[in-house]
Amino acid sequence: MDAVGRAGWIFLFIPTFLLIRGVSSSAALEVASLKAVSAAWGVGLEGVALATAGQWVENVVAGAACGIMDQAAIACGEENRLLPIVCQPCQVHSPILLPRGVRIWGIDSMASRSTMSVAYERARAAAFMGYKMIGQRLGIEMVPDSGSTIARWTDSRWKGYLSNLAPSEFRSRFESWLPESLGGREFLSSVGEHVDPFTRIAPDEEYPVRAAVRYASEENHRVRMLFALLGSTWVDSGRCLLLAGELLLQSHMAYTECGLGSAACDELVARALDAGFPGAKMTGGGGGGVVAVLGTEDSRGAMEQVAREFAGQQGALPHLFEGSSAGADSFGVRMVRVRPGQRNQ
Repeated sequence: MDAVGRAGWIFLFIPTFLLIRGVSSSAALEVASLKAVSAAWGVGLEGVALATAGQWVENVVAGAACGIMDQAAIACGEENRLLPIVCQPCQVHSPILLPRGVRIWGIDSMASRSTMSVAYERARAAAFMGYKMIGQRLGIEMVPDSGSTIARWTDSRWKGYLSNLAPSEFRSRFESWLPESLGGREFLSSVGEHVDPFTRIAPDEEYPVRAAVRYASEENHRVRMLFALLGSTWVDSGRCLLLAGELLLQSHMAYTECGLGSAACDELVARALDAGFPGAKMTGGGGGGVVAVLGTEDSRGAMEQVAREFAGQQGALPHLFEGSSAGADSFGVRMVRVRPGQRNQ
């Protein structure tokens, strides 16, 4: 749930070859550049270190309040595998195969999204606001994490990650207490600054505090459930597929609750469900971008039909992603020698 700042388990549902189409394009450029430059200088930059360097560039140089999901997937992904990541701050687990016959497609909604958008930064800041409010209510001190490469705060109970707050505890102790919406000025006067180094609280802005905290807690739980489901034996493949699809749909709806909805993505999800797919969801930071659709290997024709129907509405054919390629570490570095005076045509 990298989108709202306090991340736990995630799966990357978008292809890890990452074409320059707004599908983690900035992270793709960062990792490719860092990989090439480090190789040229004889520096072995790979894995989590490579991903962290890319995130640092986004956070500190570009000023984008992104997490590490995209960079980790691009650096550590493997061909035709899902990549389980715990963003605390970045623990990459062994890539896994989908169960036999299961497929995931990505379809471009053609609605642009950005980790520097007002909606994204509002949702992320709201999660940090809720995190600080809960900490103050329980008397838990939040302090800068001196051991982190990327600036962040931590605490003795959740280690700085709202995703470590169990949904049952959130529901029973904090959901009704947290405000559904809270103005920035009111928060600053009653609580003080939040603890996110990469977003600011605007006094005149309203923040969806309750929904953002709920997302951080429940999205981590959903992904853990999906991870367990994918790792189990699909005795009843139809039922398991429906359960997995429901988890994706819940995640999609949670984006809207945080103010990160997208009419184009909602349309694609609705069309996928009408076509018989068990589930679909927005990916990344929400608010647009690519929709992941869960299905089976014999439903490619139905997926292409969804794309054609959506094109008829939008006036352009959306790009359809399927499968994934090797990440930067698996692909490695290719040396290209250019003769003096040779120019690209």
